[in-house]
Amino acid sequence: MRSSTESIRFSFKTEYPRSWKIQERKMKAIFLTLFVLAICGGYVNSASPPREDPSITAAVATCEREVPAYCVSTTCPLFCNSRHSTKQKESCKKTCTPNDRCTIRANAASTQRGNEALDAQNRAQLARCIAQTRDPNFKKTGLTAEDTPWKELRAPSFTHATRPLTPRSRA
Repeated sequence: MRSSTESIRFSFKTEYPRSWKIQERKMKAIFLTLFVLAICGGYVNSASPPREDPSITAAVATCEREVPAYCVSTTCPLFCNSRHSTKQKESCKKTCTPNDRCTIRANAASTQRGNEALDAQNRAQLARCIAQTRDPNFKKTGLTAEDTPWKELRAPSFTHATRPLTPRSRA
């Protein structure tokens, strides 16, 4: 019988087969290698040259200047010439400014009644301008070379609003 001072030793260490120890070493080596590659990869990526295509912010800033300017010179006068009376046409043309009719508004933010078609046209041109500015070679956006350039693009509601009036359409 054992004495009370004598302790029983338990060994919680389990002996694994030798092949497991080799696999454990291999796994440690793999994880260490991946860790080093992850750290070094971050430095390599941060040292890479900047991309050639403009960023989204630069494209938006450029197009938010160009689309209203084009609207003032071309789109808005075309829209105003489709008005019925000479007085309406002149009144409309006076408001063809970047801060009035040619402001790019969200879909629900159109404040001028009857200006919805021009707002839709400006939004469509802005979206196409940004896509073409960011991807002029048509490699990333899904646009093709046959797609209409943004200055020639016509939104359906704008085309409908600026169509020539025929005796039938006045009724």
